[in-house]
Amino acid sequence: MHQKKKRKIGKLVCAVLVTAFLVSLPYTEVSAAPSLEVVSQETQELEFIAYELPVDENRPSLWTILSSLVYIDGSDEGMLIEISIESNGVSSKIGVKDVRVQKKVWYGWSTVATASGCELTNVGTIGCSALYTGAVKGETYRILYTAYGDVDGYIERAGDSGEFVYTY
Repeated sequence: MHQKKKRKIGKLVCAVLVTAFLVSLPYTEVSAAPSLEVVSQETQELEFIAYELPVDENRPSLWTILSSLVYIDGSDEGMLIEISIESNGVSSKIGVKDVRVQKKVWYGWSTVATASGCELTNVGTIGCSALYTGAVKGETYRILYTAYGDVDGYIERAGDSGEFVYTY
């Protein structure tokens, strides 16, 4: 019986010490950020230039009514961004809007450049290009945008280049 009493007292002392230790820890309040996207104070406004692209007559028709691709290149001046949009026929209007260039940061993505986009009428395929002069070699970026077209009905598609490392 004496050893059972010692065990109970030992457990009680341990519980009191653990409680005292936990109470003495500094209090830190943690809260989740409402969004992982931050718009930088130094966001660059890009101006896209629209131009008609030739249509390959030998290329089979697309299964979707609208498709888009993002091409990234570099020069001494910065990151060249080209977005090409293709519809299944001649669009009364076709273009890209709400373009955001985002840089990966430790807490998510930071918008470093924006553009309203570009548009052409009565064509089937266009390209829109812009130059982002603030690009940093070795950093990770992505391009988000909305492609749209109107061939017997207006349609929009969200576009995302996916993340890439700028290596120019």
